[in-house]
Amino acid sequence: MKSNSIISKLVAGTLSAAMVLGSGAIYTLADEDTSTPYSTEDNTSLTDVAMSSSTSIGGITYYYVDASSVTNFSTVEFRVDVTNRRSSTTTSYYYPSTAVTQISGTNYYYVAAPGSTPLSGALYGYDDETGTATTYADFYSSKGVTISGSAQEEFDAVTSATNYTSHHAGDISSLVTFGTSSTTDETTNETTTTYINGLKLGRTVESVDADTYVEAGIKSAAGLALTTEQEEALALTLKENPTVAPSATEVTPVVSTASYTSSKYGTGEFVISFDDTVDGWTWSEYWDNVYAATISDGTNTAGTVHWIDLYGEMSTSGAHYNKLEISVNNGESVGSNAATVTRFADFYDDNNELKAGDYTITVYAEGYETITATVTVKASTVSLDDMTAVYTGEAISADGAKVTVGEDEDTSRTVTYTYYKDAQGTQKINASEIVNAGTYYVKASVSTGTNMLPAESDIAKLTITKADSQITLADKTVIYTGKAVAADTATVSGSTGAVTYNYYTDKACTKEIKAAQVVNAGTYYVKATVAADTNYASATSNVAKITIKKAAGSISAKATTKKVKVKKLKKKAIKLSVVSASKTGGKLTYSISGSKKLSINKNTGKITVKKKTKKGTYAAKVTIKSQATTNYTAASKTIEVKVKVVK
Repeated sequence: MKSNSIISKLVAGTLSAAMVLGSGAIYTLADEDTSTPYSTEDNTSLTDVAMSSSTSIGGITYYYVDASSVTNFSTVEFRVDVTNRRSSTTTSYYYPSTAVTQISGTNYYYVAAPGSTPLSGALYGYDDETGTATTYADFYSSKGVTISGSAQEEFDAVTSATNYTSHHAGDISSLVTFGTSSTTDETTNETTTTYINGLKLGRTVESVDADTYVEAGIKSAAGLALTTEQEEALALTLKENPTVAPSATEVTPVVSTASYTSSKYGTGEFVISFDDTVDGWTWSEYWDNVYAATISDGTNTAGTVHWIDLYGEMSTSGAHYNKLEISVNNGESVGSNAATVTRFADFYDDNNELKAGDYTITVYAEGYETITATVTVKASTVSLDDMTAVYTGEAISADGAKVTVGEDEDTSRTVTYTYYKDAQGTQKINASEIVNAGTYYVKASVSTGTNMLPAESDIAKLTITKADSQITLADKTVIYTGKAVAADTATVSGSTGAVTYNYYTDKACTKEIKAAQVVNAGTYYVKATVAADTNYASATSNVAKITIKKAAGSISAKATTKKVKVKKLKKKAIKLSVVSASKTGGKLTYSISGSKKLSINKNTGKITVKKKTKKGTYAAKVTIKSQATTNYTAASKTIEVKVKVVK
């Protein structure tokens, strides 16, 4: 019921666009048709009725007052005092009686807080009375879900007080919109264990008239008796946006894709995406009402926990948009809220790897039909053969791994190679260390792919063989010196090992001699061999020829003038040593010319003066020759000799 109109207060005959009442506020005829406060000044001609009580209804603050002591509403204005909590300043707002509402059958008047929009029309919410309060542990148990040790903590604990408070508190509150607010049960060593209790399941969507709901709320706050209709109205838990008609009971979420992939929170995660084109369905409304999800492999079923396993976020980047993510682990999980997770143990094998197979995800949301999605997770196989490469001085990388899923080859994932010193794979080394010749060991692996499990190969052998060395020798020609002749230094590329030389007398290199025997003039043959080092193999050179030429033979000679007496020659011929000679080379032979009185011994070089040679000086030329030898050429020298015959 509305209060009396202030038109009765207006002075007759003065219905102009605006009229002055007293010395305070200015009223206009429009004041009768608006809920906006008409003045921030007190009108001294009117009596203030302070609406000093307030209550929150559907997220809107309403001010109200019991006006039973007011007798003449033609001289009343209603005042709302709003105090700014930061500045502690108070602003007063004034309403004509037409801008406030009277609760039928009472003397109570109320108005929505200044600047707010009053609730109007139909409001929508859930009837708590039709649901049954439960806990996560009881809920999962009712679904036949395996609970490790039957401990509620296994499902409801969020470990990390800091992360829970700063990052996830609001999200958990909205995820369990219709349950009892999260409360801290205990705190030990800065770890907060939080239990989320009081879930109401099976509730239905109801609607109520806004005026009825608001008046019921004010009467309840004022301690007034409620009608049956008002009691039923207050039994509803309003939706977050209570004026928007819910579609949950009419629209079923449609799963567009379901897959298994890698996860930053666990060994992998199931991802369910929804079709956001379904008319009347919105992701944000749905996600706000998701309260549980389970995973089943057909034999075992496990429940999930919000913000440890169960994720779903709105993101402007689209990374999580319309997606529900469920990470799985068997042991210590990762991410912001680390926790020891054992509830999925039945899904893992003895190597703590997720088993291949069909997994069914069931998602429960308040007011929505339960949805399921099945994901087939396939095993992967990685094969890697032994490899051989030649030393290059650069790191050698393994390649050639083959990844198969079922009978099909998979090329969608990047293969990672891990290197080891030992065949057992216990001594890991960096890829940059696979340089020197030798034997290494390598394993190939792939991470989780879409609906594909990670896998790794057996350890394969990677052998780096020594590179070839090159060694060459040049032919060599020298003159005989009497000393052993060595080959010139070989030209080597590759190995830094020692170089050895082998000498032979035949081109086929079957008759080896010692290096000290390469002395005499002649032709010899030589090969050089460089020993292997760490990264290069040994190598033998070409056959090179060493030619030692004969040295030039030489003769050194001189003649001495000799005298012989005539009287001695009367009796016999006289032999004289006139020539002295030395040589390098073969045997010397002598010959003489130029005098019939003189002859020479070809072997000794002694000159004979004939018997009865007369007095005089006799000159002749002596030619000395040396024979060629193994190491020297033949030589010849001619000198002049004189013999004097005297008395």
